[in-house]
Amino acid sequence: MVPEIKICDVTLRDGMQVLNRHASVALDERVALFEALQRSGLPYLEVGSFVNPHVVESMADTPELLAAIRPVEGQQLAALVPRLDYYERFREAPYLDTVALFVSASEGYSRKNTRMTVEEAVQAALEVAAAARRDGYRLRAYLSCAFRDLTDGSEADPAVVVDLCRRFVDARCETVALSDTDGKATPRDLERIAGACLQALGPDPIGVHLHDRNGLGITNAFVAFQLGVRTFDASIGGIGGNNAIQNAVGNLATEELVNLFAGIKKETGVDLEALEGAQRLVYRMATEVGDPIPPSKILFENVVRPELGDEAPPAAQKKRLRSEARRS
Repeated sequence: MVPEIKICDVTLRDGMQVLNRHASVALDERVALFEALQRSGLPYLEVGSFVNPHVVESMADTPELLAAIRPVEGQQLAALVPRLDYYERFREAPYLDTVALFVSASEGYSRKNTRMTVEEAVQAALEVAAAARRDGYRLRAYLSCAFRDLTDGSEADPAVVVDLCRRFVDARCETVALSDTDGKATPRDLERIAGACLQALGPDPIGVHLHDRNGLGITNAFVAFQLGVRTFDASIGGIGGNNAIQNAVGNLATEELVNLFAGIKKETGVDLEALEGAQRLVYRMATEVGDPIPPSKILFENVVRPELGDEAPPAAQKKRLRSEARRS
């Protein structure tokens, strides 16, 4: 059966760029996490970025990670490539078949994050897209601040978002992921922006990459599904976030997204039980580097509660975890 929903896991890219920002997660642990994600049947794994290692230190060893893994037939392996000068590093890496591009719908955020205007960033991404097409790679794009401008909180203009999406669809990106970069999108924002993109471009190329600041992430995912979106990004435990902004919040949790669609009888092709191994690894990584418990409720029930036992109240559990993480 062909899955009705495509879940694209970004744990090893979006998740790791935040999780191991302050203390490095060992390469062998990330390889084990990759293998756990593979076993779950996820159709798309984004394994790293080719970016300035001085800006995103946690992605500096992406080539080493790729050299240590092995692909599974039919599973997309992708990495983020923002500019042509990083594309050669992508080409040299083994096993990758998909280039992920990155632009913003916000002029202010584009200048802050990339030191380029939106148009300059689009042109840089389209140069990468042209090179990738020539070399036979698949393409997808991220459109950050697609719902709200995180520099001033204003609502994104649907016409601007549709135009940017159309340019990347024309460049043969199979998905343009509308990204709620700051996690402040509301169901109304999903209706305004995703609805306009779906009407203009149809459901096939439109995905969503949702973060979760105010508890609306999974609700927004369901609204997107009702509108017609069938491609969703997520990370194990809900870890991740943009390391260019303060107080970044994590992604939708892969396991919670799979659980949502299982509950409404929509096939994802992902084995929810198999994801428990990945949850245990992410939890262990978070405690090792002194990060908070990942926000996923399913991860808490599957991994954290059995370890701590039911006798300790949540506040005491979290305090003990932080203490243990500092000692380690």
